[in-house]
Amino acid sequence: MSSIRERNGKLVFDFMYLGIRCRETTKLVDSQSNRKQAEKILQKIEAEIVLGQLDYGRYFPKSKKLHKFENINSQSKELGSSIPTLFNFYQIWLQENSAPWRITYYKTINGMFENYILPSLGNKRLDEITKSDLLIFRSNLIHTKGRADVLLGKNHINKMISKLSTVIKEGAERFKFEDPTRKIKPLKKDRVEVNPLSIEEVKLFLSIIRSDYRIYFITRFFTGVRSAEIYGFKWSDFDESKRLLYVQRVIVNGEVLEPKTEKSYRSIELSQLVFNSLLEHKKTSLFTDEDDYIFCNNQGNPLNNNNISKRIWHPALRLLKMKPRRMYETRHTAASLWLSSGESPEWIAKQLGHSTTEMLFRTYSKFVPNITREDGKRFERFIKDVK
Repeated sequence: MSSIRERNGKLVFDFMYLGIRCRETTKLVDSQSNRKQAEKILQKIEAEIVLGQLDYGRYFPKSKKLHKFENINSQSKELGSSIPTLFNFYQIWLQENSAPWRITYYKTINGMFENYILPSLGNKRLDEITKSDLLIFRSNLIHTKGRADVLLGKNHINKMISKLSTVIKEGAERFKFEDPTRKIKPLKKDRVEVNPLSIEEVKLFLSIIRSDYRIYFITRFFTGVRSAEIYGFKWSDFDESKRLLYVQRVIVNGEVLEPKTEKSYRSIELSQLVFNSLLEHKKTSLFTDEDDYIFCNNQGNPLNNNNISKRIWHPALRLLKMKPRRMYETRHTAASLWLSSGESPEWIAKQLGHSTTEMLFRTYSKFVPNITREDGKRFERFIKDVK
């Protein structure tokens, strides 16, 4: 995750230390020789982080982060002599575990602790946290609103309690106190509701959508790509000879990342409609080099998902008087349409990047009868001659 970047003509170290993203600007001008020098320094910094030997002040004596790191390291040294508070121990746990995490995962975990867990339990010493404290905290979460002023879902709360339990369990093993998280059963999971569009709704949507976004939505509706995946597509990923799109990278909150799982790296077979649309798009796009993004703005940068959702997707749904739904439903739409048309579940799972067909049937099968109106008819025809 560490890298050398450029800012205002100077090289910048970009790395994670003690669970904090560090960007330190150097005096080195951006050049090939200086990059090599900076990369050697960065490799040494990374090695010292792994060994727990990094002296941050030696490399960056004027850094604004130096005082913060000195405090965290001081807390770490005190752990051997006394049982720390949850807040202090979490900082150390984060330091020890976050190095291999993706930046998006780091933000998710740290957000759980900083926004919910630490304000409620952070000042308690680890061995003073009781099972009752945890259950009361969880009960309060059930009535807590998160983003978009919506109550936190049970699945999200379970993940939060699970991660908190991981930290407390680690503390219990180190400081020899009874783990209060044992035998706390998770909340019954919320049923994941999906709301795909019918083929008639898809046609209607595409008929009124702005022409400069029509091919973008055709690709979403008929490939089932995730939001993060479509913004990562470059023209080098479009194989015209084999009629394939390769998922090689994702873009999350402006960050270019590797796909989340091995199955997420995949080749997507394109229907004739999507294939022809991409060929048409390539003829009219201002950016068609191999390294250019397929769906980009006037500056060649990837499109912004929130911007499209607010300015294009939701206004179009309102205009058509369709039920409000997330733009992610384009993925669910592709899956339900493939199933309803009789495509192989194994092929659909591969297209979507699922490891098995289990999620496919659990999530989408209920929509198939509603779309095809053919439930049970094939079996009726099969046994029609039986007397």
